[in-house]
Amino acid sequence: MLPAVEEGDPEYTDNFICSNCHHRDTIPTLDLLLSQSVSALSGITVCLYLLSTQLSKIFHGFQHDTLDKPLSTISLALVATIFLSGFIYVLFKANEGFKHRSLYTKQTSASYK
Repeated sequence: MLPAVEEGDPEYTDNFICSNCHHRDTIPTLDLLLSQSVSALSGITVCLYLLSTQLSKIFHGFQHDTLDKPLSTISLALVATIFLSGFIYVLFKANEGFKHRSLYTKQTSASYK
């Protein structure tokens, strides 16, 4: 696979073309994958903190029978869980992008030798 550059290609992707069969593939750039990973990891950290805070309020309130506004506390915990699953998905897709990119970079470095 050889890098292929065409006029009008977006800057957040890299294009590759096979030297034998002329198959083309577009993969995300390393900068995009790194920013996805950093964003996902920081989002996971914040969501885990918020989720643990809300869960401790819920459990402490149920244990001591002093739960104020249980619906809002439970809904905030649910929202933190939804965001957490979204950030985990972004991290998973970034990992897939890294694997996909490593296949092409290994092939291009081997084809140059």
